[in-house]
Amino acid sequence: MKISLKTVLIFCFTAIITITILSTTLPSYYTSKNIMSKHAHEIMDNISAFAIDKSKSYMNSAVDAVKLTEKLASQKILDKTNNKAMELYFFEQLQLNDAFSAMYFGKENGDFIMVLRNKNGFMSRFISNDEKNNRHVETIFYDKSFKLIKQNNVNRKYDPRERPWYKLAQKNKELIWTDPYVFFTLKQPGITTATPFYNKEGTLQGVLGVDIEISKLSQFIANLKISKNSKVFIIDKSLKIVTFPNLKTIQVDEETLKTRLLKIDEINDAVALKSYTGYLDQYNKNERKKESTFSFKLENKKYFAKF
Repeated sequence: MKISLKTVLIFCFTAIITITILSTTLPSYYTSKNIMSKHAHEIMDNISAFAIDKSKSYMNSAVDAVKLTEKLASQKILDKTNNKAMELYFFEQLQLNDAFSAMYFGKENGDFIMVLRNKNGFMSRFISNDEKNNRHVETIFYDKSFKLIKQNNVNRKYDPRERPWYKLAQKNKELIWTDPYVFFTLKQPGITTATPFYNKEGTLQGVLGVDIEISKLSQFIANLKISKNSKVFIIDKSLKIVTFPNLKTIQVDEETLKTRLLKIDEINDAVALKSYTGYLDQYNKNERKKESTFSFKLENKKYFAKF
């Protein structure tokens, strides 16, 4: 069989063009792929840094309020023995910080003063104990302008010294954050930052605390302007969901009315669960690094994640 010169030339030119295209596009493809992958990781780093920074700022407002109150009381600018002055101060702090659910001071003798936010406005509670262990409880309800609505003297079985925030601050002898727990009065899960208060002799006088509801923190996280296809959530060490955007993470037992936080494998979000199991794989492979950026596939879609 004879092959014409024209056919040979066409074949050769076609082969040369094909080889040239492959030699330029393949490296370009892999280079572009690597660049895009690197860019995606950089975006993840920026998103994570932004979310963490905003969350810290949100929560540090409670820390600042506690530290300021402790300093004012230490310097006797704020009289912690004057219940009405403390009540007004706590109210002003709640007005300035929408994130706060309540602010309070529990004393070593069991005395307690608190102002909390409720659906109608505010509620104050004063608990006092005299030398004969006689107990007096006063609860006052205010509207949103702090105008009196009503008050009562119904006794409440409440001892601040038995609450997790008091015990933890007393034990650590410094400012603390609690794990999520259910607030005594509001019956809502939340977290508390608290600091112990000592006199000049180093004797514990009491503990100052500020509450932040989980729902408020979840709402804050959901409102972060991150990106259309991104999601940020917070879990604690026991895998309980602290915050998750636009998803119910709290379960109430209908019989006991006890509240608990759902765990990551109970919220019916396959991507979140896969991201966490992917993090565990990275954690075990990479010398147990606490911070990890990685990718994973789920239902033929590729995701990037950062913990």
